[in-house]
Amino acid sequence: MISLRHTLYVAARPEELWAALTEGEQTRRYYMGARAESTLEVGAPLQMFGDPARSEDDDSPDPDPDSPESRVLAIRGEIRACEPEAALAHSFAFCDLDEPSSELRWRLSVPEGATKVVRLDLEHELPEGCAATLDRVREAWPMVLCGLKTWLETGEALGLDGLSSA
Repeated sequence: MISLRHTLYVAARPEELWAALTEGEQTRRYYMGARAESTLEVGAPLQMFGDPARSEDDDSPDPDPDSPESRVLAIRGEIRACEPEAALAHSFAFCDLDEPSSELRWRLSVPEGATKVVRLDLEHELPEGCAATLDRVREAWPMVLCGLKTWLETGEALGLDGLSSA
C-alpha cells in the first residue's frame, strides 16, 4: 500500500471549500476540466466527467458541457463516508486503466484561532497494482490542489487545461 498525503490552507469558509469539492460546476474550474457528479450518499457512485479528446486542428465549436457528446467518464468511484463541510471518503479509479480502485479521504478543519482559513488534508491510498494510477496522481494532485486554492481565493481558474499529468 502506498499513501500520498497533501495538506493546504485555503482562505475560505468550510462551506465554500465543501461546495468546491462536491459541485460539478466548480470542480470543472480546477480539476482539469472534470465535473463531479454524485448524490454524496454512502454507497452512491461518484463520477468525474472530462472533456472528449480533440485533435489540435479541430476548430469545431466546443460542445455544450451538458450534452452527451461532452460527457466522457474519466474517473469513477463510490462514496464511502460523507460528513458535509468536514470529511469525504470515496474510492477512485481512472476509467481508462485496468487497475484496482484506490481510496481518497478529504478532511476539512478550521485551525484554532483562524477566522477565514480552512485546512484541507487529502490522503490517497493506493494498493499494489496501481503503478499507472500512481504515476498520474503524483503529478496531478499538486496541480488539482493548486487549482482549487486559486479558484477559491481568486474566483479564477489557474489555467491548467490542456496540461498532461502523465
